Amino acid sequence: MIPSPYLSPAEVIFRELARPKPPVVMAASVAVVKPLTRDDVTAIIARTRSATAEELQHIIDHAKDFDLTEGEKQQLGLALSILIGAACVRVQWTAGTSQRAVHRPYVGFTQYAMGIDRTRMV
Repeated sequence: MIPSPYLSPAEVIFRELARPKPPVVMAASVAVVKPLTRDDVTAIIARTRSATAEELQHIIDHAKDFDLTEGEKQQLGLALSILIGAACVRVQWTAGTSQRAVHRPYVGFTQYAMGIDRTRMV
């Protein structure tokens, strides 16, 4: 075979793909974070304002700075748990995992020495 001075399209593509390229550095998105005030925390507790998981965790971590009572702290912890749980369900649902166990109704009782346990599913 006689070498050609021209490159075939496949050779051009191969050489382009084989050439090392510098890594693409994505610019970090700098979000302007407004500092939370006690009024913001009160609105979150009263559920007139929504909050992200990061905001709720920040409020719980700095409970003394916001002068939270134990009940308010527990309410924010519950809201954080619900928010994270909902996010996990969304991730699992979109990942295609089986949700049948969550949606199946209980249909029977199981007798144990300590009493009846309602855990048998279809």
